[in-house]
Amino acid sequence: MAITKTVTKQTLTLNVEDGVNSQGAAKTKGHNYAGVRPEAEPAAIMQAAAALGTLISHELMGVVVTEKAELAQ
Repeated sequence: MAITKTVTKQTLTLNVEDGVNSQGAAKTKGHNYAGVRPEAEPAAIMQAAAALGTLISHELMGVVVTEKAELAQ
């Protein structure tokens, strides 16, 4: 039996530089964006993340997509 995976929800997180802590290590802050279409292609998500990153005053350090999916047989 084949198992199928259907993405039902995606959330985009932009991790940005947010100064340094008391030990001098870099801190990051995550900006979350819900409502990413489940069928969105990774390249389109990255393009949107880059565009959103230009609106944030801190340097973009990373992009994370969290997905919720259903498995079925």
